[in-house]
Amino acid sequence: MKKIFTIAALLCAGVAAQAQYVTPALNPETFEYDQFDWDHAHNFVIIGACEAVVAEMEAITDHGIYKDIRPNGETNFFYVWDGTYEGADGTGFNSFGVEENHTALKVTNVGWSGAGFNHGTFDWRFLTDDFILHYGWKGKHAEGTCIGLGGSKWSIGDKPFVDGGVTLTNLGTWTEDGEWYYFDIPVSVIRQIAKEQLGIVDIFDHIDANNGKHLTPDAYDGNSLWMLSGGTTGQEVHIDNMFLYTKEPIDVGGGVGPEPTEFSRFDVNRDGQVSAVDISEVVNYLAGLITE
Repeated sequence: MKKIFTIAALLCAGVAAQAQYVTPALNPETFEYDQFDWDHAHNFVIIGACEAVVAEMEAITDHGIYKDIRPNGETNFFYVWDGTYEGADGTGFNSFGVEENHTALKVTNVGWSGAGFNHGTFDWRFLTDDFILHYGWKGKHAEGTCIGLGGSKWSIGDKPFVDGGVTLTNLGTWTEDGEWYYFDIPVSVIRQIAKEQLGIVDIFDHIDANNGKHLTPDAYDGNSLWMLSGGTTGQEVHIDNMFLYTKEPIDVGGGVGPEPTEFSRFDVNRDGQVSAVDISEVVNYLAGLITE
């Protein structure tokens, strides 16, 4: 692979719906998959990757692979939730031009869909704003898709995606030409979405919406990278080579990132601040309008 990187990113103040973090995987000039800058990629945290890409990472001797948390059937898993997806055609060339299968899913007929990577109890405190989330993507862009990292989430594609009553920030779309596209999203942007749009403390420091449990970055047992495709039967997900990385060979390690938040006992909704919203939560609970 030639090691050239070009990322089409419209950077603006704040997180804007028009911001783009997408670039074609196939170079239109060389017709090779040489768009990822291996010369400026370090500290890989591998969520899912093919063997050829892992070999490229292993060849980097200066701060190469930091953590390998690919599904192994023992401590790291990829879960499809409640039979909401079934397998789709994942054969052919993947997002780095390797003839190797990729993750391909198709929405079934149960009315919703979801899947994600889980790593048991995992320490995410190393995840500073120096990191970037990379994944390859292709397929139809007319329908929106929700992508999440921990408690943060955003949409990709043309159609707005609403989850939990929130229209998610859109971080880009792609040309529907059957080719792969790279998403390279700074963790700083994902963290900003978490705090400013979703109102949670941090990516891996939040309340689990399903059970009310406080998930903390030092012992996080929720999903890392996950996705929702809505309930349209036949909608497909084609995702490939998912990993986090830094552009510089910096030292990273557990404990350097944000520590777990200690919530005030008056912070009823656990959003990291005491406000009138907390009073409303109590009043509505006492009135029987909401339950725990």
